[in-house]
Amino acid sequence: MIENTMVSGYGKPDEAMMYAKGICEDYVLDPVYRCERCRDKLRSDTIVYEWGDDWICEDCMNDAVMSLDPSDWAEVTGESVAYTKQMIEMADTYEKLADLMRLEKAEAWSVL
Repeated sequence: MIENTMVSGYGKPDEAMMYAKGICEDYVLDPVYRCERCRDKLRSDTIVYEWGDDWICEDCMNDAVMSLDPSDWAEVTGESVAYTKQMIEMADTYEKLADLMRLEKAEAWSVL
């Protein structure tokens, strides 16, 4: 017997099926915060980063860090320019990049 995936939902990820059946309550998007730089709507559980006096989203934080000179990176980290540049290149997540640049992070709902 061949199942029609359009009818049975066979082959869909479990999470998608849970949303479709209404089991997951957090399916409803709840944008409660706007990034102070790009003005994108963010959900309450989104991680935001403090940059100066602003709380910004991950993409804006990444752009802000990458726009700095390597000498500025080194000043923030207290390490040599070469070492800091290497560490920035190796930071494969936003969280690691924020930790390296000593940025405070929080969930969006807590900085409203």
